[in-house]
Order: sequence, then structure tokens, then C-alpha cells
Amino acid sequence: MKVSALIAARSGSQRVQNKNIRPFAGSTLLEVKIKQLQRISNIDEVVVNSNDDDILFIANNCGAKTVRRDSYYASNTVSMSDVYQNMAENMDCDVIVYANCTNPLIHDKTIYECVEFYKNHCLKYDSVNTAHLVKEFLFKDNLPINYLEFNL
Repeated sequence: MKVSALIAARSGSQRVQNKNIRPFAGSTLLEVKIKQLQRISNIDEVVVNSNDDDILFIANNCGAKTVRRDSYYASNTVSMSDVYQNMAENMDCDVIVYANCTNPLIHDKTIYECVEFYKNHCLKYDSVNTAHLVKEFLFKDNLPINYLEFNL
């Protein structure tokens, strides 16, 4: 079973310009994520899918396989379902580990264990996802979203 890690890193972020190649911990978010995925023994290759020449250059220099994404699939108007389908069609593997540059603090062990869990349960489950339990009061538009507010 071939397992490939996919880092999707397009240019053109609306909120944070060049977020994937911004400085982080003496490197960039992209380089940190590539190096992390390369350390994980049950991942066979790291693939960076991007429309950006700088991102593809960095990825290539770090030893990752690169796939140039068509600009249509790098816009903010195309549906994410179409983007995911396009990226999957450009992969040559049995299992895709989708890893975001913008999650630099996930532990290697967590990724390794997710891959192992999937390999051992792929007949029962079609995917595995990480999550974090939130035990804080959350608000959206000044309204509580994870608790009920009472006025006494």
C-alpha cells in the first residue's frame, strides 16, 4: 500500500499573503511541514501541489515531489470538491495523507498513528481525521456557539 503525503499550497490567500512560505521557526511553514512528513516512516513520499513557482521551487529543493496545479483549481471561486478531485487525480498512490502547512504543531506520532490506524481499518472506514477537544467558551458574532446563555 503506497502512502503519499499531499501538501496543497496555492498562492493567492485572501487573508494572509504568502502564508505557506512565511517565516516560521527559522524556516517557512512549507519547509517545516515537508521535513516533518519526510521523517514519518510510514509515508512513502511527500507531494506538494501548487500553482506558485516559489512554492514549487522550495518543495523541490526540500526533496518533495511537485505537481503544478492549473490556475483554475487555485482560485477562490472553484468548489473545494473539484479541487480535491483534481489533486487526487494527480496522485499516484493508494492512500493520501492530506497535510496543511498551516498546522505546524501536530506531532509526528499523531500523523504516524493516523496512517497506521487507517491501514489497519481501511475496510471499515474510508478516512481518518484529527480533531482537538475544545473546553472553552466560543463565540461567533458575539453569540455563544458551544453553550447556552441565561439571563437571570
